[in-house]
Amino acid sequence: MKMTKKRSKRDDVGFGAASQMALVYIKQLNETLSAAYCVSANCRAQWGGNYSYSVPVSRHFPPLFVTLQFVPLAINPDVSVTMCSETETSLCSDSHEDSDYVTYQVSAFEWDLPVGFYSRLIIKFRLTSTAVRNVCELPDTALGKTFAEYSMDFYRKCS
Repeated sequence: MKMTKKRSKRDDVGFGAASQMALVYIKQLNETLSAAYCVSANCRAQWGGNYSYSVPVSRHFPPLFVTLQFVPLAINPDVSVTMCSETETSLCSDSHEDSDYVTYQVSAFEWDLPVGFYSRLIIKFRLTSTAVRNVCELPDTALGKTFAEYSMDFYRKCS
């Protein structure tokens, strides 16, 4: 009799450190991006390595940065978070045109995002093993094998 291991959904994602999922926490709002913010079934099921969130922001939210913190669910010192892209649309009227509101890294797992300055901010991060270089240049076919991708779309109507 041949013995085979029963595969689970988690085995399909099994690519070392990048298979570790992370909670995404907004410090100033004391809010974790939950399945309620997900835009796909894979994100809601926390499976597949592609986590896309749509996050509404109040039109009364002041022109401030918010700190996005990734909290890996498994303890592994070899996990890395890299910001791969940032796209913002028009500045809200209470923002200064001559200022440069860009995302910057605060620590290994924290990023300050200029959410309060724009009507829309779309940002993409990739979570992988620290051994993986140039993770942002990897093809999408490596998604779920070499890295997990976290995309956030913060949007609002400016006051």
